[in-house]
Amino acid sequence: MHVPATLAALLLCTLAIVLLRLRWPYVPHKTKRLLIVAAIASTLVLGFSRLASLSTIFDHLNTAVYWAFVLSYIFLLALFTRLKPRWLTTLIAIILVVPLLSASAFLPLAEIFSSQPHRIQALGENFVSDLVPVDALTSGASGSDMNIYRRIAWIPFLQRRYMGTRYFNTQCNSSAAYAVLQPNHRSILMVCPAVPGLPPEEGRSIVLNLYSH
Repeated sequence: MHVPATLAALLLCTLAIVLLRLRWPYVPHKTKRLLIVAAIASTLVLGFSRLASLSTIFDHLNTAVYWAFVLSYIFLLALFTRLKPRWLTTLIAIILVVPLLSASAFLPLAEIFSSQPHRIQALGENFVSDLVPVDALTSGASGSDMNIYRRIAWIPFLQRRYMGTRYFNTQCNSSAAYAVLQPNHRSILMVCPAVPGLPPEEGRSIVLNLYSH
């Protein structure tokens, strides 16, 4: 996990936003409007994609969209601190920016530096499985993420996530995990074989429905 590089990049971007906030009265009106519109648009794009479980087939592009959202969030908070009373708006902004340091918010940013290979397997009916090793912070957390997507036929670079799980190497042979679309085309068998040297029944497998109804 590229935590130091990610933290350094985030701090540099935040510093640039703070400097922009200090120079805000001198920024041309058209540039101000463009920056505000871009920040709001970035927030709406990520919000819509999360609600619809949509992403692109390009991992780094997905991460770039998330970076744009985080920086837009910080930028809008910086503008919020210009409102009076400034001591209060500044305090509120600091409280609202702290959650960005949580693991669930911060670690996805580190994926911009990741070069882990994705193993894509076509399952049929435009469904694909995506297996990628985890950039683990510790050896005990090593494993692989398995996600099931359905590619949109008329927009081939977009996909919708249906389900996913994380397999740890302490549980099974995560690098050999695979998925199989069931004959009814309404469920997926997800399998993580047993660690070499252990009986096959030590592996993990589960059938999950693709649709609620």
